[in-house]
Order: sequence, then structure tokens, then C-alpha cells
Amino acid sequence: MDLAQANKVLKHIDWDDLLVEEDGAVFAVVIDGEAVLATKVHSEEKEDAENDRSVCVVVLIGNQHFRKEGWGGVGSHCYGDYEAVWGALTEVTSTQKTITVYETV
Repeated sequence: MDLAQANKVLKHIDWDDLLVEEDGAVFAVVIDGEAVLATKVHSEEKEDAENDRSVCVVVLIGNQHFRKEGWGGVGSHCYGDYEAVWGALTEVTSTQKTITVYETV
């Protein structure tokens, strides 16, 4: 599936709801008139010093990963939950990396 088709398939997804779903949550999308299962595989929420935050959700459709990034400003925080403003969808690949952490003995 190319990015244009992925945008069409994921056009009506509620990214705010998907952001708070557990990793591994399964949902249906329609591709060429057929229901296909998709999986939320990852999400991130990072807050900065001004209480703004950047958010991202990664979904898996077939063997392709797609990421949607967005942000939420301090203005929405004053009224409770953030409402993210979502940006463009991108296709991504997964990469495993070894991370070394040094702890006090």
C-alpha cells in the first residue's frame, strides 16, 4: 500500500482515542471494500517545560507501519485533557537497537 492509499484508509481514525489505547489494540480498516485488521503498536507522549506535548501513534497494517505525529498546547490543558493537532501520516520501519544503561553499583 502506498502512502496515498494509507491516508485514505486511515482518514476516519480517531487518533486521540487510539493514542490512549493499549499497545496491541486491534481495529478494523477498509481496504478496497474489504475489512482488514490493523494494530496499534506504539505511542508516545512527551511533555515539555511549558506543558505542551508532542504525541505520536504507530499502527501496523499488513506488514507496513505508519506513524501519525501531532502536538497539544497548553491552552487545551487548562480544560482537562489535551486535544492533539495531528500532522501528516508517514510510513516508517521498525528497527531494533541495543541500549546500554549504566546504573550505580
